[in-house]
Amino acid sequence: MNDATRKDVAAQLANIYADNGFSNIADEVRQLAEDEREKHDNVEAEFGENAPQLEALEEAADTLEEAADKLEEAAQIADEAADLLSTIAGA
Repeated sequence: MNDATRKDVAAQLANIYADNGFSNIADEVRQLAEDEREKHDNVEAEFGENAPQLEALEEAADTLEEAADKLEEAAQIADEAADLLSTIAGA
């Protein structure tokens, strides 16, 4: 990988971080998790705590929150990688 390629990759990673691409997606995924939690609460209020859908809704919300956390981690890692590549390329 030459310096021009490193600079290009660093710039692309910096743009992902600057545009909050991963962060914006993480926010949207977190909102989906909140929606699932709300569905869970509504089903529980309507059908009681033994409703068969509750476990699936809770698992979906947990999984979505985990995905959002991973996306936020990815945003931070992309920023760190951009910094490292910029350092290597002397940018």
